[in-house]
Amino acid sequence: MVDSVLQIRSQSRMLGYLNAPSPFDAEGWYDTKDVVEERNGYYKVVGRTTDVINVGGLKFMASEVERVALEYPGVSLVKVSARSNPITGQHVEMSVQPVAGAAFDAERLGVFLRSRLQRHMVPRRIRTESVSVGHRFKKA
Repeated sequence: MVDSVLQIRSQSRMLGYLNAPSPFDAEGWYDTKDVVEERNGYYKVVGRTTDVINVGGLKFMASEVERVALEYPGVSLVKVSARSNPITGQHVEMSVQPVAGAAFDAERLGVFLRSRLQRHMVPRRIRTESVSVGHRFKKA
């Protein structure tokens, strides 16, 4: 594990992808890009490096913000993403799909999030729209 990112090495492994650079470093380690936490000798995958948002040097997972937003009444699906910011490096934006037929107010959701999240984790923009998911229910 390097900087909370899981790296693995094995006696038997693939050589790599055709016409692509090797995914292994000089010592044979493969970067899984999985962010992990270790507790009592066990590892728990908590996200992917592509899901890490860095606002002014403060790093957190998009899933942390999504989990809190899903606690708000009338929210069906949420997708949080990072956007470039010239001052802080990145900031948070959110797409919300309300429950069909539910009364939904993005401003009230913003108040809810500000009361439960650290300041750097609060979305700068909340859009009400359909959040698309693929056939494996992964957010597109």
